[in-house]
Amino acid sequence: MWIGAVGHGLIASALLMANNIRDVPTDRESGKLTLAVRIGDRRARGAYVAMLGLPFLLPLVLVPSSAAFLIPVALLISCLPAGRRILDPSVTGPALIPVLQQTSLVGLAFAASFSAALLLS
Repeated sequence: MWIGAVGHGLIASALLMANNIRDVPTDRESGKLTLAVRIGDRRARGAYVAMLGLPFLLPLVLVPSSAAFLIPVALLISCLPAGRRILDPSVTGPALIPVLQQTSLVGLAFAASFSAALLLS
């Protein structure tokens, strides 16, 4: 359960980070000190990718108890479109809205696949 909860929490944090990255220029101007503003655009984008990908690797520790936990691991590929887009520094502002949508879908896929793995194990 903890791995599923931490994983889904990381994806939710990635969604918030993507939103903060989208708003970095306006937040900086208005004096808002979000995490993305504090650590900078490049590091924030790297943190997003880590928060999005790590949840799909965490179930690997459960594979010895049940191969069903390979199901969420196999969905790591679902992170690629959002990860590629956010790592492109030329994609800013409203152009990052698709990343928010993709991240939400990744969260849904993780929750469904991890739940299925729990049921099958």
